[in-house]
Amino acid sequence: MALQKHVDILKQGVDTWNEWRRHNTDEKPDLFDLDLSGADLDNFNLSNSNLFCAKLRETSLRNVDLSHAELTKADLFKADLTSANLEHASLTYAHLFQANCTKANLKNAKLLIADVSFCQFDEADLTSASLFCSRAFQTSFANANLTDCDVYGLSAWEVNLDGAIQDKLRIAKRGEPVITVDNLEIAQFIYLLINNKKIRDLIDTVTSKSVLILGRFTPKRKAVLDAIFDEIRKQDKVPILFDFEPAENQNFTDTVTMLARMSNFIIADLTDPSSVLHELAFIVPTLSTVAIKPIFEVGYEVIDGEAHKKRVYSMFNDFRNYPWVLSIYEYNNKQELVELLAEEVIKPAESKSKELRK
Repeated sequence: MALQKHVDILKQGVDTWNEWRRHNTDEKPDLFDLDLSGADLDNFNLSNSNLFCAKLRETSLRNVDLSHAELTKADLFKADLTSANLEHASLTYAHLFQANCTKANLKNAKLLIADVSFCQFDEADLTSASLFCSRAFQTSFANANLTDCDVYGLSAWEVNLDGAIQDKLRIAKRGEPVITVDNLEIAQFIYLLINNKKIRDLIDTVTSKSVLILGRFTPKRKAVLDAIFDEIRKQDKVPILFDFEPAENQNFTDTVTMLARMSNFIIADLTDPSSVLHELAFIVPTLSTVAIKPIFEVGYEVIDGEAHKKRVYSMFNDFRNYPWVLSIYEYNNKQELVELLAEEVIKPAESKSKELRK
């Protein structure tokens, strides 16, 4: 149950409540299971509040601060959250059916297994939010920012994505590599491919505009990842990124092979070869119609206090005799890669794939 002291202060209105919050910054409001349906809570500071199972049906929450709030299993049916701040809020299992989240800040919000059907997210910022296994039927994301959203298992039907930024949508299940795409429909399609063998079998021999990028991109090399991803998209292709996160006793060969089969060609970054060479050992001998273009950033690395010139792992020599494995493109920096990616990487890889499929 909610703490009565906090309920009494809340009932005194927005000015009294917000003043109390300013003088009691260490106290976390406990409004657990409170029924605030139909209430006017515009401009209230409810940050860090416990609203677990709270009933907020048709509640006005315009410009409210709900950052870091606990809203798990909250009922927000037809709630008005226009311009609300929900950054880092937990909305797991929340019911936002027909809620209005226009211009709301939902950065890093957790909407896991939530129902956002008929909800309006027009011009909302969902950067790095999680829509893991949520349900979105006739939901509007018009002009919303969905950059870096986790959309694994999202059931999205008849959604409005007019003007939405769909950049680097993540299909990520805990403990598995992150697959990144830039289109919600493609994200759902790949999710089905990964999780439905019958669909995989139907399109096993069908190629597309997809380009699979294999690599181990550490935070230091994130800029290179972004450059490759964006440049491929500019070439009117669909980039699919498979970012290896090395872990013991895990095998992602089936997933990588499936993505490789549906790709027009593959770009394999050998600069940090962790896992990549292992997966190539399975892909290269079996996919004779998919060109593979390796890339490698030249330079020096420090080993035992001494600078040594970077070298491609000798294991890669085993792949050089396969006709569909092209020569390694070596580049000096990100700028050079971006400027020459189309000519030195995309063009020869695409040409080789066409040749292999004749």
